[in-house]
Order: sequence, then C-alpha cells, then structure tokens
Amino acid sequence: MAVFTVLVFGAIALSLVTAPPVAQSDLQSAARATLDASGFRLVDVNSATYVGPVPQGTPGRQLTRTNVIHVLYQSPDRVRESGLTPSGQAATAVVAGSSHLVTSNGRWTELPAQAGLGAQAVKTVLSPLQVATGATDVVRRGDVYGFVPSDLAGFIATILGSAPGKLSRLQVGAVVRDGFLVEERVSAVLGDNRLGVDLAFSAIGAAPPVTLPVAGSPAPG
Repeated sequence: MAVFTVLVFGAIALSLVTAPPVAQSDLQSAARATLDASGFRLVDVNSATYVGPVPQGTPGRQLTRTNVIHVLYQSPDRVRESGLTPSGQAATAVVAGSSHLVTSNGRWTELPAQAGLGAQAVKTVLSPLQVATGATDVVRRGDVYGFVPSDLAGFIATILGSAPGKLSRLQVGAVVRDGFLVEERVSAVLGDNRLGVDLAFSAIGAAPPVTLPVAGSPAPG
C-alpha cells in the first residue's frame, strides 16, 4: 500500500509540472467544444483596408473593401454558404454528402455529384477551430485570447491566402464565452493593405438543419 501511495503522489506532482497553462487549456477546450457541436451558424467577414500613401492631387479612394459570407454547418457533412461572388453577384451553395447545388438564374441547379465533397467542405469550415485546439503561446485578457495556431503556415494560407513570411503585424485571437469559442480573428499587413478576417460562431449546437434544395425549384431572392 505504501508503494502505491508513493506512485500516486508522484504522478500528481508530475502532472502539476507538465500541465499546460490555464489560458491555453481553456482556449483549447473551448475550441473543441465548438468543434464537436452538432452544428452552428458562422458569419465570415473578410476585409482589406488600404494603408499606403495616397499621392497629392489624386481623388480619394475607397479605403476599405469588405465581403461577408454566411455559413450554416451541420455535422457530419452538410454546409450552406451565402454571399457575393467576386463579380458582386449574390450566390448560395449547398453541399450535403456528395450532392452539390448552387443558385443560378433564380433557381437551384444541381452540379455533378462528387464523392467526399461534403466532408471536404466541412473540413474547411472547421479548420479555424481545429488549429485552435492546438493553440500555443496563449495570452488571455478577459474573454479574449491571443494565440499561435497549430500549423500556422497552413492556417494563414487558408484564411488569408498568403504565407506568414509575406505578412507583418500578424495577430490571431479568439473570444471564449460559456465554454465555447464564439469568435476567431486574424489580421495582418500585406504590402499597402491591412487584411482582416472575423469569424463569428453562433447557435452552437442549436442551429437549424441544412436542407438539400430540389433542383429546378426557385432559389432565395
């Protein structure tokens, strides 16, 4: 019995030494809680702000350009996305398993089935949460956490479409409330532009299902 007691106390002492800091543990747990939810709503706000010099005598230019994408996610392989295309046209796409429908000319159009398409779409949607589960160098201020994501290069390539070495003033943060990661923010400067991505998660575990539209039926206006 004495030997057993010594081993138990030794394990406790070692766990205290090797346990991750509280802020890191809290952030990772919150990211896993959102990641493991049956579904959620996501608002993805992308922005680019010109911060370079403007020559004298030139007309004022649009300083900030913004695009917003609304996402509805349902585990395990359903995603609905709505937003503006690069040409400024409103569009909606729904992926469920291998099925893929998009809006076209006011109606739903079914594209050729593709095995694994839903799983790939979900992987992309969940990737910001996934890297937060392995967050390091976590600094907490209230409910805001600054951190370094796991697979930083892959994360920045997915979120900002660039490599970390080309960016300056790179910052990654998250907001945790009630045990869930509810917001993730990324900002950086690339050349004369400040890039920003704000991901807001809501209805975590309580989002409506992603329904598959009927091909040829009217699309949302």
